[in-house]
Amino acid sequence: MQKDVPDPALKLRALAAQLRAHAAETSIGHFRHKFEIAASELEEQAVDAESRARFRETRKLAS
Repeated sequence: MQKDVPDPALKLRALAAQLRAHAAETSIGHFRHKFEIAASELEEQAVDAESRARFRETRKLAS
């Protein structure tokens, strides 16, 4: 396992948090909505990445 490479799910969640912060700072509704949509999509990808990682771990343990 590569410990020097940051967890992809953590990177996705960090980026989503940044986008949510940008959404909170903007007063233009259209851009706020776009930031929120992008953040939600990144969080969904983080959940998928975590699920894949857990699946790989269980397959390694079963082998």
